[in-house]
Amino acid sequence: MEQLIKKQTKRLHKLIEILIIADDMTGMLDAEAQFANRGILSDAFLGDITIEDLNNCGARVAAVTTESRHLSKEQAYEKVFRIADLAKKAGVVQSLKRRIPYSGDMWERSLRQ
Repeated sequence: MEQLIKKQTKRLHKLIEILIIADDMTGMLDAEAQFANRGILSDAFLGDITIEDLNNCGARVAAVTTESRHLSKEQAYEKVFRIADLAKKAGVVQSLKRRIPYSGDMWERSLRQ
């Protein structure tokens, strides 16, 4: 039974193709809804996410928010970098940003690392 659960988790883990990272909940839900409206299985996460959340998501598209609009550029960068790092470790194929102020080229660098 334990082996079956591990296989299921791996299968679900591989389904995440796109991770949307938004700077607020409205942007996160708006971006995620565009995929859901086209029949693509998607999910949105509120609050801090973990690698287990990404591994067990089961959706092709996952959306998260950094809630970073009110933060300094350094704080916003740290939140984006943490999520991008989790996505990389979880094997997410592609990450998209949605209007994250101040992070600009820092975001691009974090995805390339």
